[in-house]
Amino acid sequence: MEALMFDIRTKKGKLAYQRDLVRNMIVMERINFKEIRSVLGRVYLDAARLLELGILDLNFLIDGHVERFKSIFVNHYKRVNIYASNKVFNYFNDKEKAETVPFIKTIKDEFWASILIWMQLEATRKVTKVNETTKKLIRNILDRGITSGKSYKEIAKDLRVIKDITNPSRAMTIARTETHTALVHGLDEALKTTEIEMRREWSTVLDERTRGMNVKDSFNHIIADGEEVGQEEPFIRTGESLMYPGDPAGSAGNIINCRCVILYNTVKEAFKSNFYKRRVLQWS
Repeated sequence: MEALMFDIRTKKGKLAYQRDLVRNMIVMERINFKEIRSVLGRVYLDAARLLELGILDLNFLIDGHVERFKSIFVNHYKRVNIYASNKVFNYFNDKEKAETVPFIKTIKDEFWASILIWMQLEATRKVTKVNETTKKLIRNILDRGITSGKSYKEIAKDLRVIKDITNPSRAMTIARTETHTALVHGLDEALKTTEIEMRREWSTVLDERTRGMNVKDSFNHIIADGEEVGQEEPFIRTGESLMYPGDPAGSAGNIINCRCVILYNTVKEAFKSNFYKRRVLQWS
């Protein structure tokens, strides 16, 4: 595996790394898209069925899908982080297999101990937001139907039709954003686990979709391109304080459909660090 994320200083090298990550993100987000679309569709169909029976309070139905949604997100985060951890740890194994295999096993364990907690917390947070939005969307359809004088059967038909119109786009937005967030966070967490001192550089995918191309954009990822910070320092040039591109702490307008990534610039040469010597001695 090539060390594509480390010490890239040329425009060509950065572009190659961006394309590699985006290509793999697309593969993973398509899998997640199908999963999310399926559950969202089931929610709308079940809501339509209950509405035909005269049941107007549909919140309990939507809440009934919480565990299914959470399982989808947790499994997807795991899928993405397997890729992220392999991308980082395989590089170090390839560099000096004989010395670092026991060390790599240790930091992999540390990485997964940390990331499993993140996966559960992030999945819970995301499901809460998805359910809140779903309740609002279905409630709006119901209210508009009642105001228009439609019967429950007619509103139920609207739900079935709208399911096929809005859910695909919504499912793709969720899948794309969650794949990006999990991948960039996973790569960053894996690098932190190694305790190799790095400077982190924001790298923006520059095209017509990039935030900042339009003067009306609230956030700017064009001026964020090339911003360097320490391992524990936030990026600030986008207009908010973000620990990494796609950081859920950011506003929706700053992270949804983001494709930016992080590059890592070595401060201390990896295999001369005291941390590596300490780990190798620990296993010798």
